[in-house]
Amino acid sequence: MGPIDEVGWRMQDADIDYQAELLGSAKVELIILAQTAVSFFDLEYDSDVKARITKASGAPALTGGEITARAAHALGLRRVALLSPYGDSLNERGRLYYRSLHGLHVVVTETFGRPKDSATVSEIPIEVPLHAVCIARRAGLTPRGEGEMRMREPAPEICTGR
Repeated sequence: MGPIDEVGWRMQDADIDYQAELLGSAKVELIILAQTAVSFFDLEYDSDVKARITKASGAPALTGGEITARAAHALGLRRVALLSPYGDSLNERGRLYYRSLHGLHVVVTETFGRPKDSATVSEIPIEVPLHAVCIARRAGLTPRGEGEMRMREPAPEICTGR
């Protein structure tokens, strides 16, 4: 775990080949790099890291950025909100990533929580990202999902500030 910036990304990236090799020895069938924001730092990163992972492990690979874009397309979405605990600069990189590589229009970005590093993301209280959902609603976007994936509705006082 490290800072949520380019330095932290490079720290985590430095270990990917070794970790992929270990996963390959377990004969896994697919590896998912579940760090969505790493895709935002370099528009070539998804293709590069997937090739590295596959070479080291022998298994195909996907990235979190790629998976979230595929999910949006599968739901028929073209306009999305990017709600994240990352800073405004990284969210803007995310906007560029989704538009350039996946044809998604990020209508609004909202930063919540602002953790000091990736280890503290899980400490953000649930009300904080729910407030970000209120901001997406004001931009005309409605969270989607069904069954277990249904988006939790924010309490009215979270959206109104009361």
